Amino acid sequence: MSSVGRILIGLLAAWGLVLLLLCQAACRQDASDADSVGLDTARTAFLHGEYLRAEELYQHYLQTRPIGSYRGEAWQRLADINQYVRDTPEKTATLLETALLEFAGNEPLSREFHLRIARVRQELRDFDGAARHYRQLLRAASQDPDFFCAVSQEFSQARLKAHDPAEALALLRTCLDTVTREPYRARCALSLARLLLRQDKASEAELLLHSLYENQALDASSRAQAGFLLATLLENRRDTAAAKTIYDTILGDYPNPLAIKIKLRHLQ
Repeated sequence: MSSVGRILIGLLAAWGLVLLLLCQAACRQDASDADSVGLDTARTAFLHGEYLRAEELYQHYLQTRPIGSYRGEAWQRLADINQYVRDTPEKTATLLETALLEFAGNEPLSREFHLRIARVRQELRDFDGAARHYRQLLRAASQDPDFFCAVSQEFSQARLKAHDPAEALALLRTCLDTVTREPYRARCALSLARLLLRQDKASEAELLLHSLYENQALDASSRAQAGFLLATLLENRRDTAAAKTIYDTILGDYPNPLAIKIKLRHLQ
């Protein structure tokens, strides 16, 4: 075979591959469009408040589209209907736990389901059930300081409602030990300081607040919040001069400057 013939065969093969890829992409697009069309009626019904019809259509989608692209959305909307329309939190939790089994390998959806289940279980006063999901979130979020900090704070509050102040405190201590990046670490530290004050551990809280307030590398808002708590602690101890100095320093950075002005007027 001549070199020209070999070149032509090569070009034809390459063009055939391109056509095959384009065909596959088009097929995937067609399937995706058809999949979306299958859910559009349910979406419309949901948006128009036709919740019973939407519920039937979402259920039908899950039954007939075992590998549908929008199954996560369908599970979420069914949970919405049961939580906010039917007001059946137990059924809501069951739906979300079933969805979680399906999407255990999908990190964004898994995280979303775990968090929502934890909150619903907390609402049901199933504190142990909520704790299981919060702990799973913390194990999976160690590389995401923002989310780790937020979950630690929320879980800590949940344990307070479960009358477990020791674990509430331990969760925030772990957050402080685990998170190294600012401003997330400061958020953990401020939450820990507030809880220490609440549990009458003023000496430990004061040390923590001093370290935050004196940290010039910290953002001004976090330093001001730490300063406010520290100044309030000093004010309660009758160390008026030290408290006033801190209030004066943080006046321009505290989120609620009116509160500072009231404090300063009281200390005149």
